[in-house]
Amino acid sequence: DLAVTVHAPLTASAQASPAAGLAPFDTTLSAAAAGGLPPFTYAWTFGDGATGAGNPVLHTYAASGAYDAVVTVSDASGQSAQAHAAVAAVATLSVSVQASPERGNAPLTATLTATPSGGLGPFTLAWTFSDGGSAAGSPVTHTFVSPGTYTATATASDALGQTASASAPVTAVNPPVLTTALKKTGPFRVKVRGNNFHPGAQVLVNGTPVPETRRRSDTELVARGGAALKALLPKGQAVSLTVLNADDGGTSAPLPF
Repeated sequence: DLAVTVHAPLTASAQASPAAGLAPFDTTLSAAAAGGLPPFTYAWTFGDGATGAGNPVLHTYAASGAYDAVVTVSDASGQSAQAHAAVAAVATLSVSVQASPERGNAPLTATLTATPSGGLGPFTLAWTFSDGGSAAGSPVTHTFVSPGTYTATATASDALGQTASASAPVTAVNPPVLTTALKKTGPFRVKVRGNNFHPGAQVLVNGTPVPETRRRSDTELVARGGAALKALLPKGQAVSLTVLNADDGGTSAPLPF
């Protein structure tokens, strides 16, 4: 009698251990063959231009990036099968932080955004604020209640256990207060009263700076500008006046005029 042995079709699987690491890093690539006729040979392409043979193999990924390691398994009957293993060579984790707005009237609510780069996701983001507050995630909002310059610090962590931190300053200012405004003639001008008017403060009409603002004290400003000022204040038409402290960005609440 003639005995015939039938072998199952050859299949292959592959894995990397570890599958991710901080570049440059070494990983062990191994393959498993099923079916087919032994002995098997193993030929590798590592996705970074290098090749290898054997099972398992050790390979160093020098540069950060996502790689596809491919093994071709061949058996004694001439069959071949391929398998893939994903490898991530990760750059050093860093993070950048942005606050919007960076300054404004107290109490100031700012939106804070942290952007990780490098590293291996998923990422976690933890915030600390120099007024004692904290938060998690990105973006986050935080209210700085009192005037002052604060620091918002984000710490990013990745799946490899790396951490990185970055900070952004946020300034909450004590705004000017606008209480009254009165038109004067000879020459035409507008006298503005309130408090906390800094040197360099400006009077604005519907958001447009008047041609000239003179500061008489921290409680009085005079808007001048002749015909240009009159053009900003059409007769019989209501406008909105504000005062801007140019040195710190503090802006008064609008005063109907």
